[in-house]
Amino acid sequence: MVHSSPALAGGNIVVGSWDGAVYALDAETGEQRWRHQTGVEQKISVNLGIQASPGVDGDTVYVGSRDGFFYALDAATGQPKWRYDAKGSWIVGTPALDGDNVWIGTSDTGLLLALDKRSGQERYRFETKVWTFASPLRVADIVVAASMKGELHALDAATGRARWSWRGPGLAANEARVVDVTTGKFDDARMFKGGPHALYTGLEHVKRLGAFIGSPAWYDGQLIATTATGEVLFFEPQR
Repeated sequence: MVHSSPALAGGNIVVGSWDGAVYALDAETGEQRWRHQTGVEQKISVNLGIQASPGVDGDTVYVGSRDGFFYALDAATGQPKWRYDAKGSWIVGTPALDGDNVWIGTSDTGLLLALDKRSGQERYRFETKVWTFASPLRVADIVVAASMKGELHALDAATGRARWSWRGPGLAANEARVVDVTTGKFDDARMFKGGPHALYTGLEHVKRLGAFIGSPAWYDGQLIATTATGEVLFFEPQR
């Protein structure tokens, strides 16, 4: 399966696959130029793999994997320049980039991370506290993180300091109590109690919080975001 959107890297089309590999194909012929393999497992064939879409900047391809690592690959050869250990957390969003940094969201560790684009060293982290699958957005002097519990956070891009946050009415109500009101994290015992089928029920409750699964966008001075409950939200920038 291929869930990753392709990206153009020079004369190559770069895309990730659920076999855990990043492929570079000649944009003219489709011939494979290189292939870089990330972590895989055999027990559950869809547990690991690359769901994220790559980001390309100059001679580097940046892409996250569900193996718990984020990779910087040479765009010409596919050879790794560095990788960041996300402590087992999936990275399923497209990274945001500027001249110095790359931003990614994580799943179980509930973080938005700013990494040095050249070395992979962590510059700062912001706790979203829950899965952050939507791609971060870098615009003006802020970075926007949208989490699966229906919160938006606008951070100072240079420091990671919170400029403002917004939470939807579904999270405020928290009717199924899937968010622990003390920690702000998902209550795993409540969500997953009852065996594997409870996972699907738990995910439905997460969606009803107004979860942000799709990635936010910026147009004509407005931040635009969509929720799992079917809303399109428009935010004016705060000065």
